[in-house]
Amino acid sequence: MLALAAGANAAQPPFPTKPIRLVIGSPPARHRPCGTHTRDQALREPGQQVIVDNRGGANGIIGMGLVAKAAPDGYTIYMGTAGHVSVNPALRPDMPFKHRPRFHALTQVVTLPFLVYLHPSFPAKTLGD
Repeated sequence: MLALAAGANAAQPPFPTKPIRLVIGSPPARHRPCGTHTRDQALREPGQQVIVDNRGGANGIIGMGLVAKAAPDGYTIYMGTAGHVSVNPALRPDMPFKHRPRFHALTQVVTLPFLVYLHPSFPAKTLGD
């Protein structure tokens, strides 16, 4: 029985055999040199054409909805923030799709620092102040 299962897997064509659609849950942004190398490398890595499809709006819900309706074959991938996947369902019980089990984390692409800015006339110099 195991030999039959191995034979069935061997008959499947290697992945990927067609273009990969990368849906990004935000509008296109201006060029940011610090992230260019990582993004370009990720787009070349599969050895297959990657079509970048920016679908901004509704805090990522538009792009996520598009991916949720796509065939679960690995050819349509969503890239967004943790907030798109975790905060939206918590704040919006009326989501137009179920994010679980439709979405599973693949990898972390970037770490973004958050900064706190104040007007220079404000007397605080640290967050504790």
